[in-house]
Amino acid sequence: MRLKDYINKNFKNLTLKSSLFYNWKYGIRFETGYLNMWLDNEQQYLNFEYSKQGLVRAEALFNFLFDGDDDIFVVCQRYSDGRQKIKKQSFCFKNIYKYNRVESYKIKDPYYEEDREYTKKEHWHRVIFSCQVKDINHKEFLKHSIEYDFRYIGSQEVYFINKSKNIIFHNYDDRGLDVIATEPKALKSLYDKFNGWILDYDRLEIDKIFSIK
Repeated sequence: MRLKDYINKNFKNLTLKSSLFYNWKYGIRFETGYLNMWLDNEQQYLNFEYSKQGLVRAEALFNFLFDGDDDIFVVCQRYSDGRQKIKKQSFCFKNIYKYNRVESYKIKDPYYEEDREYTKKEHWHRVIFSCQVKDINHKEFLKHSIEYDFRYIGSQEVYFINKSKNIIFHNYDDRGLDVIATEPKALKSLYDKFNGWILDYDRLEIDKIFSIK
């Protein structure tokens, strides 16, 4: 099954973009960047524990949800003005050791704004890998999502879609990550175990989802 068919069947009308939590009915938003980002009030010195501990949280959540033999899609996408592509020497390819199938194509800007002027060459480039969890370096993917703002590396959105469990995982940046599923029971144990990491801003809404009998 290809990505488009899988999404249409299990997450109908969902667009893969930040923020997944606000675009689907069953999900959790976690806070990973919970420490102070700066060591000083003038914001000149970064607190490196900020990203380090963020990675610890992101990896713990990923490992709780994903088993090595789970079948997954890894979706990498990025903006292009016509020159940028996700090439075979790029970050995504380097951190996937084995895959059954790869798709690559242009997509419409998921953040399209009607009042913005676009050139003919502007688009988003998407690459989709079909593989198993054990065939990817998931820690490097998470690290990339958390650290790209600090290391000035080219940013790419990465979505992990667990076909075996019908769960989508997106570490949107250093601040946090979203997890959504086709039904609440797929995330109930995650909600219970990591309840203290839930982003307080959305806690009431999340609590409502899991209070459903």
